Parts: sequence; C-alpha cells; structure tokens
Amino acid sequence: MTRPRAIVAAVALAASCGGGGKPGDDAQAAPPPIRPAARATTDAKGCVHDGRWRPCALVDRLEKAGLVVKPQADTVRYEFLAVPGLHYSVGRGEVQAFFYDDTTRLARDVAALDTVRVTPTGTLRHWDVHPTFVRSGNLVVILLTLSETLMERVQFAVQAGAPQPEQAAVP
Repeated sequence: MTRPRAIVAAVALAASCGGGGKPGDDAQAAPPPIRPAARATTDAKGCVHDGRWRPCALVDRLEKAGLVVKPQADTVRYEFLAVPGLHYSVGRGEVQAFFYDDTTRLARDVAALDTVRVTPTGTLRHWDVHPTFVRSGNLVVILLTLSETLMERVQFAVQAGAPQPEQAAVP
C-alpha cells in the first residue's frame, strides 16, 4: 500500500519540477495573437455593422433568409414598449421591429412582458393573429403570421444575432 503512494508522489514531484527543456524556452514561446478591438464597419449598401441591430441589417438578414421584405410607411406603437417600431410586410406575415438604443430600457420592457402572449404580464390583449416574440441584442420583433415556416425563418434569421464588425487581420 505504501509503495503505490510513493510512486505517485515521485511522479507528481517530477512533473512539478519540469526542467525538460532548455532554460528560457518558456520566455521564447510566442504568446497567442491578440485580436484587435473590433471597429464598426460599413457594408457595400452603407449599413453600419457594430454589433447592434439596425433597420438595414434586419432587412438584409431577412432577404438573405430568402424572404421578400416590403417596408411599410407607418410605424407601430404599443404602450408596453418604450420605442416606436418599424413595420414590414414579409411573405404572408407582418414583422414589427423595435430598435432600442438603451439596452437597460429594453430589459425593463421585456421583463414586464408575458412574451408568449406579447402583453404586459397579467393582462390580455386581442391580436388578430397569434404573435411571435423574438428578441436579439437591441432588437425586439413581433411577428404576426399563421405560417409556421415563416415564423421559423424569421426567428432563425433574427436569433443568429446582429451583423458583427469585421475583425482586422492578425499578421
């Protein structure tokens, strides 16, 4: 019983001492490259990519998901969301997009909601079509459609996250 313990202790002592390489090998090892801080970039259409959702980024993402997006002239307002929303016709549905500059305010608005019914907690609201609530970063989307396929495509497109800035190449 004492012999196995002695062997384990000897192996542990040898491993902790190191010394297998030349002196200074550790100092010469190259540190992993540090990626430069990302800066906002602009795509070919003039849409800024800084990690936050913008209307142009949402439209682009939905179009890349194979959807036909038609911006509507009117805005959308709900008493339970602090910012007005933009209105888009998408396929056989409607996307209402609310872009927040203040994520603290967004968090407060969402915390007070029943996100299944898309109403303030404890209240009821009549929707012509059952709403689907999607949140990603600084964006809240209320999707109104009967098409499960459209629901899924919009959810996937939005939940993939806002377009990120391009990283500078590491030499």
